[in-house]
Amino acid sequence: ETSADALTRYFYPLYLLSMKRLGSPPFSLDFFLNHLKHLHHHTKLFLIWKNKQVIAALLGFTTGSRVHIAFSVSDPQFWELRANDFVHWHCIKWAVNHGYQVFDFGTVRYESQRQFKKKWGVEFRAYNHYYLYPSVDTTRVTPSSSSSASIQFLSSLWRKWMPMSLAQVIGPTLHRLMVR
Repeated sequence: ETSADALTRYFYPLYLLSMKRLGSPPFSLDFFLNHLKHLHHHTKLFLIWKNKQVIAALLGFTTGSRVHIAFSVSDPQFWELRANDFVHWHCIKWAVNHGYQVFDFGTVRYESQRQFKKKWGVEFRAYNHYYLYPSVDTTRVTPSSSSSASIQFLSSLWRKWMPMSLAQVIGPTLHRLMVR
């Protein structure tokens, strides 16, 4: 169900909930809508429903023979139903049925992600990230480690004290500042 409406009504609210739980500033809705606009035929959104409510979603992209999972979100109220597993299984089944040969689960940033991906039989490989800074002095850019004590502290503050309505407003600005 890959559409601007589905991204806005179903995916984005679960995404905001997940970012709050993880203590991370969210991307803006426009970030996702622009991906859809410019990568429409390559953007894939899978939704899991229970009683007319979306309880899990998976947003990914296709390129060549590869499916890359970019965002996996779910409602903690329904974790016992394993909706996250089901949405991944559904996406993998779709990928196989459409001739894709590589299913990229994405990066591993923390141990529970590693355990989740390991149970699917994932082959872990080094992940490379390349940044394009058209007008920034790249000699001054140093990526921060998400496991540093200061980032962990800020993350806990975000998780505990940041109201969802305010997170939507300042989260995208924080993302822009973090890559400068």
